[in-house]
Amino acid sequence: MITLSIVSFLERLLGSIGEMPFRFADVVTHDPISAVLVGIGALVMTLTLGTGAYLTLGAVVDFVTPS
Repeated sequence: MITLSIVSFLERLLGSIGEMPFRFADVVTHDPISAVLVGIGALVMTLTLGTGAYLTLGAVVDFVTPS
């Protein structure tokens, strides 16, 4: 019973990934402020993920290289 609910949850989660660009497009085209807020949110997420990836890569390189 639990396995079935986990599978259905994953199916809904993966299925909703395809719907998200259309939902974001509806929000962005609603008014200019929404477009600015979505753009700023995307910029903040990109900078955050990029910084995290850079720091992780630096830690891995530091761990692998001999002293």
